[in-house]
Amino acid sequence: MIKLKTRNPISNLSSLFDNVKLIQERYGDKIYKLTLNKDKSIGKLKLKKGDYIYKEFEYDLRKGIKEYIYFLSDNELIPKIFYIGDNYFIQEYFKSVPLKYLIKSLSKSEKISIYNKIEKLLNIWHDFKIGHGDLHTGNIIIDTFNNV
Repeated sequence: MIKLKTRNPISNLSSLFDNVKLIQERYGDKIYKLTLNKDKSIGKLKLKKGDYIYKEFEYDLRKGIKEYIYFLSDNELIPKIFYIGDNYFIQEYFKSVPLKYLIKSLSKSEKISIYNKIEKLLNIWHDFKIGHGDLHTGNIIIDTFNNV
């Protein structure tokens, strides 16, 4: 377990990671890109050299929500989660863009392909009896290979 003393652990993370960059702030939530230049252990958490996402929420994550996030990660329905704290998590980083920024530049066939991938992913979520609750083009993330 990572032992961070403050409610806002980003100040502690700044000393643990080689680079910490704020990449998005919305509705009181913040998303940072973290970089490690070499493998590092933080408590029991072992992280390899590379980039990570740190998402901090304005509110505390309830126990059920934490288990839900781990479930999604374990079933590869969201990028890998490495750790969840009271109001934040550390997640695998991948180069991506929200769909709302891409939609106008996509061809009709690319839009259809992405729509089909979204539909397939939502069907898998629904098979697990999971609903998103806030699905819109701003939080549908597309990677450099047009994967959803």
